[in-house]
This record gives sequence, C-alpha cells and structure tokens, in this order.
Amino acid sequence: MLSVSAMPAAAQDWRLISVEGNGDSALFLDVDSIRSDVAGQREFSQLIIFADDEDMVAAVKTRAQLRCVDAKVRIGDFASLDIDGGEVERSAEFTDWLTAGPDSQFAQLHDYVCNQVRTDLDIPLGSDPGFRTVRAMLKALKPQID
Repeated sequence: MLSVSAMPAAAQDWRLISVEGNGDSALFLDVDSIRSDVAGQREFSQLIIFADDEDMVAAVKTRAQLRCVDAKVRIGDFASLDIDGGEVERSAEFTDWLTAGPDSQFAQLHDYVCNQVRTDLDIPLGSDPGFRTVRAMLKALKPQID
C-alpha cells in the first residue's frame, strides 16, 4: 500500500493528458509525481482545469491512486482552486475506489500511467499549466465541439 503524502508545493512536469469531449475541462498529470508500489498501484498528482467557474472553482488539484490491474482510481488530498490558484476548499480524505469508464478521462489517465500509452495531447507545460491560458484554449475549442 502506498503512503499518503501531502501534495508537492510545485509540480515539476505537468502534461496535458486529455480534454473532456465537450470541452468543459482539461486533465493534467505531473509526470514527476508518479510513484509505484510492488502491487502495481500508482500514486500521482493531477489537475483538472474547468472552462468555466463552478461555485468560484476554476480547477481541482488532487493526489490520486490508481490500481493498474483493474483500472480503479480513488482521489485524495483534494484542493479546489480559484482562477489565481488560491485554495477555495481542501479535503485530505481519500474517496472509495471508483471504476474508470471506458471513454473517460480516468481511462486515458490509466492508459498513460499504467500502460505508457501516450496521447496526441502529451504536451509538456513545465511547472505551471497556466489556468487562464488553459481556460482560453478550452473556450476556443468549445465552438468546434458543439
């Protein structure tokens, strides 16, 4: 079992993994945060940036645990963030294990983290994905998707 640790203060290598089909959010993974255990479980930091605020929340940053053998994921050390990256809410509790749907962002995350399947979006963004830049990108994509 992996130990639960606090989220790193700053990610070293954020990568865009997927954009939700309707353009409402983009999923990023800090590839430098990926840790493995002998049972094939991975733990890592992820960030989801929304195209529009939901109750003053522009993004969520979490630690996630993923079981490669059955594609189950759970989220912990959850922080809701405003557009400037300030915390709106925080929870350290891990959720129950959830099954990643076949076409979900979590399924793409599973393929990336467990099977080393890289997406066309595997874009390195360094230590700061830039909330406003990502939001502008999502808004530009929406008319093409709708």
